[in-house]
Amino acid sequence: MCTKSFGVLHITLSSMIGGGPEHVWQLVRHLPDHITSFVAAPDTRPYGSRFLQAAGRERFCVMPQRKFSLPSLWRLIYFLKRNKIDIVHSHGKGAGVYGRIAALVTGIPNVHTFHGVHLPANQVKRRAYLSLERALCSISKACIVVSPGEASSAEALGLCSNKLVVIANGVEVGADLPQGTQPSPFSLVHVSRFDPVKNSLWLLDLAQGLRQVGLLDQCRFLLVGDGEELPTVRQKIQQHAMEKYFQILGSQPSSRPFLREAGCYISTSRREGLPLAVLEAQAEGIPAVVSRVVGNTDAVEDGITGFTYPLNDVPRAVECIRTLIENRDLWQRMRTAAYRRTKKHFSVECMARETAQLYKNILHA
Repeated sequence: MCTKSFGVLHITLSSMIGGGPEHVWQLVRHLPDHITSFVAAPDTRPYGSRFLQAAGRERFCVMPQRKFSLPSLWRLIYFLKRNKIDIVHSHGKGAGVYGRIAALVTGIPNVHTFHGVHLPANQVKRRAYLSLERALCSISKACIVVSPGEASSAEALGLCSNKLVVIANGVEVGADLPQGTQPSPFSLVHVSRFDPVKNSLWLLDLAQGLRQVGLLDQCRFLLVGDGEELPTVRQKIQQHAMEKYFQILGSQPSSRPFLREAGCYISTSRREGLPLAVLEAQAEGIPAVVSRVVGNTDAVEDGITGFTYPLNDVPRAVECIRTLIENRDLWQRMRTAAYRRTKKHFSVECMARETAQLYKNILHA
C-alpha cells in the first residue's frame, strides 16, 4: 500500500548544544521517507549547519536565537504557506509561541513538544507563563511529553491534559553492547549547558565529599559543554585547588567518545524532561548516577541500570560512586542492563516511528 506523503515543519529557537536541538536533528534524520522535513531554527553553530544538511537550503527557515519578533513570525507564516506545510511541530517554550500562533493564522495543525516543563522561579512570571501556555495548548492538536514524569508534571499544572501524548526521547543505540572495562582512574562524565537548572556547580561539593572519604584520588571529572556558569565552575575548581581532578573539555561535536571510556555518567540537574546525555551514556553501556528528579528517574532504573540520589545529597551520591568503584561485578551488570533497557525503550527509531504515527493520526482526523 502506498503511503501518502506530507510535509512537517520543525521549529526550535536554539541551535546551540542541548537536548532540544539534538532531538530535532535526530527526528528529522529518522522520520520515514514519506515525510518531508522542513526546519525553522537559528543559523548558528553547531546545529544550524546540521539542520541545513539534513533538510536542505530550500527547506530551512532562519529564526532568531531564543527571541520573539513580529518580522520573524510573518516570515515563518509565509514559509509555511509557500511550502504548503501539512503539520507544524514546535519544540520548546519559545518555538511553541511561534508555532502555535502560526498554526492559528494558517489553519495548519500544530504538534508541540515541551522538552521539560520548566517554570520560572518568580511567582508573577510563573503565573504569566502558565496562563500563556494554557491558552496556547488550546491551539495544539497534540502535546508531546518525553517521559511519564513530565506527563505527570504537565497534568498537575493543567497543561494540555486531554491532548498529552508520551513519546520518549530516543538516541542512537548500536547493534551490540560496546566492549568496556572500568577505567582507572574512575572517570565521571558530566554533559551540561552550564546553567542554574543543570546545577553543575554542585560537582565541587561532590568532589569535596569524595575527598573526605578518601576516594577523590581515584576519580576524574570530565566536563563537556559550555554555558553561562562555566567560568564560575572554572574559578571554583581553581579556588579549591582541584585542577588535577577536573578536565573541562568545552563544546564538543559529540559526547559519545567520552562516554564510551567513562566509569559512570553523573547528573546534578534540578529538573529534566528525559535527558539525552543520560540515555546516550546508557546506550554506550555506562551506568548513570543521577539526581532523583523528574526525567532522571524515568531514564535510570535505580539499582539496575545505575543509581539515583536525592538532589544535592553529597553522602548518598558519594556512596553510589563508591559502590560502582568497589563492586566491579555490579558495574558490569549495570552496563549490560543499561544498554538493553535503552535499546528496548529509548531508541531513536522507536521515537521517530511513534511520532510519525501521531502525525498520521492528526492528518486523518
